[in-house]
Amino acid sequence: MMELGATLCSTTNPGCSACPISDNCLALSLSRNSGSIRVTDYPTKVVKAKQRHDYVAVCVVQLTEGTDEESLKNINDKDVLLLVKRPEEGLLAGLWEFPTVPLDGEKVDVTTRRRSTDKYLKELFHINISDNCNVVLRKDVGEHIHIFSHIQLHMHVELLILKLKGGWSQISKNNECKISWKFVDGKSIKTMGLTSGVRKVYNMIQDFKKQQFLQHPTRAPRKKCKSSI
Repeated sequence: MMELGATLCSTTNPGCSACPISDNCLALSLSRNSGSIRVTDYPTKVVKAKQRHDYVAVCVVQLTEGTDEESLKNINDKDVLLLVKRPEEGLLAGLWEFPTVPLDGEKVDVTTRRRSTDKYLKELFHINISDNCNVVLRKDVGEHIHIFSHIQLHMHVELLILKLKGGWSQISKNNECKISWKFVDGKSIKTMGLTSGVRKVYNMIQDFKKQQFLQHPTRAPRKKCKSSI
């Protein structure tokens, strides 16, 4: 059947007279019974829906109780990442992701994205950037475009490393279970079954931190030398 399609049943010049199964061809039968139908009208072409473009701010929130240098170097046993669970219906239903906020169009600057993220963290987790935590680092890491069959998802990624003044427990006490969420450490997230888009975001963060550490390596403490008399 595939050979017939490649040799005789072409879309531009079909060889119906030489086709061994022309008596069973629906397209040929319809064309003979109607002057408005041609054999080449079949198979009908399905018009693909145009991909829509969605824009989101993705904030990788790293909570630390270690030193600033330890947090910048890597995610260690003193650090955790915040993950939230998507709704049980819709795109990527029930899967885990970093805190993500929808944006209104592509022309949204860094300040507006951060304002939306801060509002999200404050309303859901009572994390107030200007009040109950110290910001170790906040950097815009870049954009990742994740392509689905019908959507191009533009993910503006930033890294936010925080020290909560009340410790991690303040999130547990304040959260009113509006969404499902959890903490994961660096070892756990490497083995989790994350989507390719979330995994890409995590790898972007890791690459960014490596570059930051190479540019600003930890300085070894100076040794005090005793002066000889």
